[in-house]
Amino acid sequence: MPLHLLRSPWQPGPRTDARGGPAVISVTDFTATTHRQSWSVAPAGLRLRRTWPGAPGAIGLWLWADPARRRSGSVSVWTDEVALKEFVGRAGPPADRPGPQRPRRAALDAPQDQPVRRGRRLGGRAALHHRGDVMTGAPDIVTLDRIAVLETARLVDTATARDWARPTPCAGWDLRRLVAHMTAQHRGFAAAAWGTGADPACWREPEDLGEPSRIHREAVTTLLADFASEGVQERQFVLPELGRTVPGSVAIGFHFIDHVVHAWDVAVSLGVGLELPDRVLEAGLVVARRVPTDSAGRGPGRAFAPALDVPDGSGPLVETLRLLGRTPEEWPQAVGTAREV
Repeated sequence: MPLHLLRSPWQPGPRTDARGGPAVISVTDFTATTHRQSWSVAPAGLRLRRTWPGAPGAIGLWLWADPARRRSGSVSVWTDEVALKEFVGRAGPPADRPGPQRPRRAALDAPQDQPVRRGRRLGGRAALHHRGDVMTGAPDIVTLDRIAVLETARLVDTATARDWARPTPCAGWDLRRLVAHMTAQHRGFAAAAWGTGADPACWREPEDLGEPSRIHREAVTTLLADFASEGVQERQFVLPELGRTVPGSVAIGFHFIDHVVHAWDVAVSLGVGLELPDRVLEAGLVVARRVPTDSAGRGPGRAFAPALDVPDGSGPLVETLRLLGRTPEEWPQAVGTAREV
């Protein structure tokens, strides 16, 4: 039987800007039992396609169908596997989703008006399995952290060679040093997720600071994959900076609030807007209110400066920043620019 493959136009997602870096390609392949059933699949795919412009981490989507063989599916491209897993969770339970999915790595060097074509073999039946709130779309701490980290990475990726010497709200640190610190934190928390966080070497800032964006992005990719692994919130994380071991859910909360603040640090250093959804800022405020304010844990050499008074009527971002010792009135560019995603 000759192959008559139909395909939709390339539907770009919100991250079509993510060119030149790693990507995850997901291929679905569904074979209907009857022709009547196969025609009911097409409208579902088109409804899914309409949601694409608002799917976090989505680069693009390509729907395909072979009506004669009752087969249909999709080729979707994502910035990372975490974004794919989060979307699969929002799309419904496994029984409702058309076919198995196999994530693949590829380089984002294809033109923006067509899909990435590397690694495009459609064979294979490896299913993607994951449990937990990331798969249901609920804003659990792993999802919240991912959003904050990806926003920070987006901002860092916009920096040019002339930007690295810019001052930041972190006293005594220019942007290059701040990015080195964030890179070290990503590496350290990733190691802690697998039980090796007690090694001080895992938390050291990189000695090579010649390409801060690239080194930071590599650390982000590793961290997000490790935080997305099954059971991570139930593991015990050794955190040498705190001198104690805490459950993964608590440790990821520490990392989350740190990078809500650092996302703002990078944004105001660059003089650009911060793009974090309201739900992330509100969750960050909940965590910030729980951070101890005693002098033993605040000040030079600590994660946060002493807490400052919060003016009446402050929004969640401003309150978070002041509770953690930042002075947003001195760096106004990124305040109040949150958007929903």
